[in-house]
Amino acid sequence: MVSFFLSYRFGGDNVVARLVDDALTARFGSDSVVRDDDSAAMSIAELRRRLSASAALIVVIEPPESAEAGGWPERVLDRPTVATALATPVPILAVLVDGAKLPRLVGAHRTLRPLPARRFWRVRTRTAPATVQRLIDQLAASLDSRQTDVLGDADAVPSPGWVNLDDALCQADHPVWYSNEGIGRPGALPTYTGPPTSSVPDTTPVSERLLVARAPAQVPAGRDLSVEVRLVREGRSVPVDAVTAQMRSFLVADAGTPVTVTVHAPAGLHADGPLQQTVLVMPDEDPDPIRFGFGARTPGLHRIDVTAWAGGTFLSEVSVEVSVADGGPFRDGQLHAAPLNAPQARPGEVTMEVRFDGSRYTFQLRSDAALFAPVVESITNPPTAAVENAIKELQQLAGGGSRYNATMTREVIRSAGIQLWSELVPADVRDQFWQVGADMSAFTIATDHDVVPWELLYPLSAQRDAGFLVEQVPVVRRTYGQRRNARVGLRNPRFVVPPKAPTGAHDEIATIRAILGAADSEPITRADELLALINAGAFEAIHFACHNTFSSDGSFIDMDGGRFKPALLAEASIRKLLAETGPLVFINACRSAGVAPTYTKMLGWAQQFMSSGAGAFVGTLWAVRSDSSARFATAFYRSLADGATLGAAALAARVEQQDDPLDPTWLAYTVYGDPFATAAV
Repeated sequence: MVSFFLSYRFGGDNVVARLVDDALTARFGSDSVVRDDDSAAMSIAELRRRLSASAALIVVIEPPESAEAGGWPERVLDRPTVATALATPVPILAVLVDGAKLPRLVGAHRTLRPLPARRFWRVRTRTAPATVQRLIDQLAASLDSRQTDVLGDADAVPSPGWVNLDDALCQADHPVWYSNEGIGRPGALPTYTGPPTSSVPDTTPVSERLLVARAPAQVPAGRDLSVEVRLVREGRSVPVDAVTAQMRSFLVADAGTPVTVTVHAPAGLHADGPLQQTVLVMPDEDPDPIRFGFGARTPGLHRIDVTAWAGGTFLSEVSVEVSVADGGPFRDGQLHAAPLNAPQARPGEVTMEVRFDGSRYTFQLRSDAALFAPVVESITNPPTAAVENAIKELQQLAGGGSRYNATMTREVIRSAGIQLWSELVPADVRDQFWQVGADMSAFTIATDHDVVPWELLYPLSAQRDAGFLVEQVPVVRRTYGQRRNARVGLRNPRFVVPPKAPTGAHDEIATIRAILGAADSEPITRADELLALINAGAFEAIHFACHNTFSSDGSFIDMDGGRFKPALLAEASIRKLLAETGPLVFINACRSAGVAPTYTKMLGWAQQFMSSGAGAFVGTLWAVRSDSSARFATAFYRSLADGATLGAAALAARVEQQDDPLDPTWLAYTVYGDPFATAAV
């Protein structure tokens, strides 16, 4: 028999809690629900056994004004069922009433993936009956379809008895592990006892580290050249012409941390050996330099990208340029350095690198579970035409111009995703995906060629069908050259609403203001005012409610005083003017994530804002409905403000947007940034 533990504060109205209680009892039977008062007579051993065998612990959390004096987070953790559950593998689903917030200890625990991977379920009192019924319906459907395999490990703690408090709570720059022992006693607080040696590797804080690369600036055609890569501690001797930056908060295990270094070079440089090497970084010493050899075949300016990874977690990157000339001299180049700015590999994080040189795609899947070699696919025709045809059909569906019913609409969208998966993702990469997919906690697409709507991917095999990738796990993108920000600016947002804004733009802004508790102010309407704000780096978040015009020549937003274009962010990109605040940039417009070719790279809003130092960017891949886009934005901001990670907020908004089966807007959004980043509020 399926059993649930239900925890809520007794006394007072508790309308939502009683609705959840009644709905669970009605659906699963009175014997299937164990409440806090029912469990009071159980021993701790019996309580742990019953919790471990249960489908979930559902914790109803009231807003602060509904709780007694003493602070609501401590009172939630003092509940015996909650304190005990934190030391067991039972998933926790938090039901947050109105403005209640998620305690960090609860948010760090494993969640119910079938809901899907939600850290919490928000219930507004005024619409509680319908929301609670939807929760119970989805819970029942998930249990019916996955009778014995309903638990998700995406957010699981490393081992029973240990929980991770993020740095917003413990004021540290890296994860700190606390024992649950004693949390259930009134007034008891978590006590730091050091990391658990069984599941979390011992780490030693070390001096900041740099990823350093050096290559000749100029090489005669036909000659060989080397790219030298080093991982060095800050303060070590480097040439005076070196360009350096800190590797922030990189944690090295006492037994050493493996770091994989990969180089990517254009076809004009022929690789003389492997393009990927792994070194062991020790706490008190630097690994030996790594050499990558190439033959200079084709004259021209060639860029070589060097990236560093811990499992599927991106650490850092640098780029060097080599000029190849017929009969030219051989000339040394400068060192280029960048920080390793991720503390360690995140369990379950998977990254798919996609590079395109005009004739070949190079794919590489990275995870902490396996190390795969790059897969190179030559193509006869670039995918541009096929992508445009797919986007045109999706726009027609979004605009209501299709005669398909709900079932056929889903099949049309699904078929487009399956075709993208089968035709653009090589068979070897598809096989690798199935090897790591079961333990995936987040999926990042790293690419500098953005014409393909990768968010539309629908992984499918003869044995496996779990839906669109963006329905399964948090999915984000990263551009080469962007920083990895653990915190995304969300305070004091500014709003851009041009004179020719979509219907409902001001209502959308008012709703977002209310969610973020932002002060009322006049929106920006002029192009010169917006550019001055960006170049001053004087905002922590910015939201555009506007129209975006896209063509093969590029994007622009029509504002008072002229068109605002991505190219206007050139100064901000070079000088990293947004790096200090790391703001969220959300352009809620038609195809705001589209890109157009420029002299040397693909240029678009996402690339320009992220290279300028933005903490995250959200945009669309095709034209969307105004009402649907407003609902997506509302759900996204609410989740992010409530403590969800960037990836989880995107997932929650996509799932919540699927109410209209005829509208594919939920697939249109693309999110750039660190999937595990949280809002700096």
